[in-house]
Amino acid sequence: HLALIINISKLIESNNRSFRIITNCYNETISLWDIYLLVGDSIVTNMSKGGKTYKYINKEFINKNNKIIKLNEKENKFLNEAIDLAKKCHKELIFCPTIGWDVILNKNGCYFLEGNIGVTISCDVDKNPMNKQKEYLDFVQKIYNHIIK
Repeated sequence: HLALIINISKLIESNNRSFRIITNCYNETISLWDIYLLVGDSIVTNMSKGGKTYKYINKEFINKNNKIIKLNEKENKFLNEAIDLAKKCHKELIFCPTIGWDVILNKNGCYFLEGNIGVTISCDVDKNPMNKQKEYLDFVQKIYNHIIK
């Protein structure tokens, strides 16, 4: 498949976008689970309101049609800062297994809109969402087993 590459700066001019950074906590260790770029024609960018989803794979975002969006150096720096901040925030909410952090970037940095507990763990971009769901259910089962001991 031929992929169409888009400069994200051009996308910003015509669309709204946000990032969903999903962090995971297991045995008091916080890790990055996934990152999605959500793009829409209105202030609401989620899929239920018609937004498009791009999954972060190998330092670029790709959608189900193999359309690719690459961040520039400054945007990558801000996204990495957001990932670090999301992990740091999750440490304060250690009792939550997964949190989906809604983040926006602009020319000055990253801004957190909210954290969602119990977020969706796959989307239409995932090649095999059942693998991700199985991974998540295995993860939750370990937590459940630990709690009921």
